[in-house]
Amino acid sequence: MYKTITFFRNIEEEKFRKLYLEELLPLFYNLPGFICTDVTSVSSVMEGELGKIQYIIEAHFETQEIMNEVLASREIGGMMQTALQESGGDIFFYTGQTARIYSDNAKKKYNKNDSHGSVLDDYSNDKLISYEYDNEEHKKESITYLKNKLS
Repeated sequence: MYKTITFFRNIEEEKFRKLYLEELLPLFYNLPGFICTDVTSVSSVMEGELGKIQYIIEAHFETQEIMNEVLASREIGGMMQTALQESGGDIFFYTGQTARIYSDNAKKKYNKNDSHGSVLDDYSNDKLISYEYDNEEHKKESITYLKNKLS
């Protein structure tokens, strides 16, 4: 699974809600290959610039190609430029790839009971690949795989 990750700092709450939650994000919702959006309101105990981050938005896509098409589209690109110009805050934009690691308790909750130990889910290339941590060999392979994917 591929995603955009956007950090917001020094932005007025009303502008954030209007520009992003009400205008920009709804454009994504019915696009083919768009999965979901996570919006996090940050409560920070950190000092300095990182402690000033207010919001994080993660928009998830099925493939890198779909994500790139969406970001390159005129409509989305135009709305993003407008939002950047009008927001008055600091915005940091990144793209990334997601691998999800489940604990034993989460596995039960999310129907991954047939696996032993923790599970790493990789959503690459339009398919889900799961790696089990059921023994030291699998755990080592999974950790090596994850390091390679994220580097």
